[in-house]
Amino acid sequence: MSLDEAYLRTAAALHPQLPSLVGDAAPELQQQLGQLLHRAEMGESAAAISHEIRRLFRDYPTAKEWLKANFHEYEFADLGTLIPKSFNPLAGNSPTTEAAEYRCPEPGCNYTEFREDEQIPRCEEHNRECIPVEDN
Repeated sequence: MSLDEAYLRTAAALHPQLPSLVGDAAPELQQQLGQLLHRAEMGESAAAISHEIRRLFRDYPTAKEWLKANFHEYEFADLGTLIPKSFNPLAGNSPTTEAAEYRCPEPGCNYTEFREDEQIPRCEEHNRECIPVEDN
């Protein structure tokens, strides 16, 4: 499963949490998110849809933080089964890959993207190379 597909699953888990995170904006965001997730189910590119979801929540910091906090809550098996991250079917520790978060350096821009590879993303709005987000 790709990083973008995992992001879509995390966004689907966000859907029922929206009322507590964004208040009155929840019905509209739930409708838009539902439409985006439906387009992904119909075969549209997971990468394109995940970018649209990032844009959808760029002005909602509580929703963005929920996505970030829950992105690695689960590891996704090849067959799409959710497996709690704490579950390890093999003896010993297996290495995990962490996704790095990047943001646009343009002041006021809320574009962020998660990457597991070493490729540095570009802001879709400003076409600028993103910079890593420092953990606080």
